[in-house]
Amino acid sequence: RPFITNKSKVIHSIKLILNNFFKKFLNEENINIIKPLLIRDKWKLIRSFIQDIQSECKQNNISYDEVSGYIISTINRRIVKIISNEFLDVEDEKNYLDSLECLIDISFFFFKLSPSSNSCYKISTSIILCIKFVEKNINSRLTYLSKIIYDHIYQYLLYNEEDCFNNVENYFSIEAINLILVSTELGKDFMLPEEMIIKYFNLESGVESNYFHLMSCLYYSSKYTQLIRLKYLVIKKIENELKDLKDFCYNTNKAYLFFDAIFHPDIKNEQKKIWIRKVITVLDPTTPVLNLVTSSALDGFLQHTSQHYWHIDWKNIDLLNYLQKKDLSQAY
Repeated sequence: RPFITNKSKVIHSIKLILNNFFKKFLNEENINIIKPLLIRDKWKLIRSFIQDIQSECKQNNISYDEVSGYIISTINRRIVKIISNEFLDVEDEKNYLDSLECLIDISFFFFKLSPSSNSCYKISTSIILCIKFVEKNINSRLTYLSKIIYDHIYQYLLYNEEDCFNNVENYFSIEAINLILVSTELGKDFMLPEEMIIKYFNLESGVESNYFHLMSCLYYSSKYTQLIRLKYLVIKKIENELKDLKDFCYNTNKAYLFFDAIFHPDIKNEQKKIWIRKVITVLDPTTPVLNLVTSSALDGFLQHTSQHYWHIDWKNIDLLNYLQKKDLSQAY
């Protein structure tokens, strides 16, 4: 007989609650496409669902940690089906917007109670899908939905600002990074406070930074022309990390940082030339190839690299594709 745990029984009950919840405002007659129905009271609908989940968890002595990931994942699948509808009638636009708003609100409610990297990939993917769908089909309400999502992200980051990463050296929450990056999809009117980003990325501390943190911050700073100080600080941090390249051949962090930095358009060519000369010297310290490090040779090389990228395509980053790949890799 199959092994049944208390958690598996609760998940089954949660599935029934979710299905009953969806039936209240989603027409699921078509297995691949869902059509939203009229929601008369969004707050009442959300509150009722959350209370049902609370009751089920309490009765079975189960914490939110046990069920929140399943709820967020199930909601993500519904959102994918909702936005699959390419033909919207004008009279249905409000139904679509209200349903997406409710699903996003509930996803963030459970995510804030029990953050996890897997749930964050799901909720980040849901955000991008909703924004792209509304931008294409209900553009007049894009600002409204973006503001709702921005408020959720801002409140999460504000609440976790002190506790999220400062307790362990060189630790940074992957959930915070994903939400900071996905916030760039909301548009230039919804930029997170610069001081918050500086604090989250530890740019003004003497703590050593790693490749992933610095590249994430550099990407974020490049999305907004107003973030002059943030961009200056992150580039200075990169310069500091690459000041000593003697261990370039066996320091993966520096190697990755070097290659993506020399392809970034906002870092000055003179600084890139300094790094390249150091690396060439490290690779062959006894007989350095002098003709490769002349100013004209490096100018030609940097001109060529400006049309290409190494690991990160700075000109065409597809966050949705990145998140979907990361989500798929969770199973392996």
